[in-house]
Amino acid sequence: MAVTIFGGLISATLLDALLTPVLFLRFGQKSLERLHRRLPARPRGRLATTSNVRRNILTATERIVRRVTMQIDNPRRRRGTDDGAIPRRARMPPKIGIHGGPQVDAGSFHVEIVPQGTVLQVYFRDHSDKVVSTQGWKGIAIFTINGKVQRITLSPGGDNQLKGVSAVEIPAEPKGAVQVTTSSGNTVQAKFD
Repeated sequence: MAVTIFGGLISATLLDALLTPVLFLRFGQKSLERLHRRLPARPRGRLATTSNVRRNILTATERIVRRVTMQIDNPRRRRGTDDGAIPRRARMPPKIGIHGGPQVDAGSFHVEIVPQGTVLQVYFRDHSDKVVSTQGWKGIAIFTINGKVQRITLSPGGDNQLKGVSAVEIPAEPKGAVQVTTSSGNTVQAKFD
């Protein structure tokens, strides 16, 4: 009896994880596109409105369906043996820091970037969310902006921040990395993708 129950749980889980997304992709694509056309353009702010939550759920669902379909279409992708391999870590929306910018973990710090026009502010906190002094620190931010690599030199700009100015306007969520050397000589690198 236990084998029957256990087998049923496994088969139901596999069917739900594999068959449901494939069926959704096959028969629900038109409905999803129709829903996307009806939804308004995404606002620039991070307000948690019902439409934003619904859109985030739909986007996550699309990503899952795409990944499962790719694995079914090309089993080699699962093992990561060809050039189009699925990334090892899922691309989740960036965590938002207390200053409203994207935040990542780097070494023993939370690193948050806040672009404002051509000015870049980089804030640092430890893993217990306490402010970290950036006195004596230096760094560089390297971002791809409008298809070109931009290097921004960073210097202390306050208690827990480094500041730098770019030659071009920095987007709200730039792609690239921030490398910092602390006053003790340790190097920390935070990647934003």
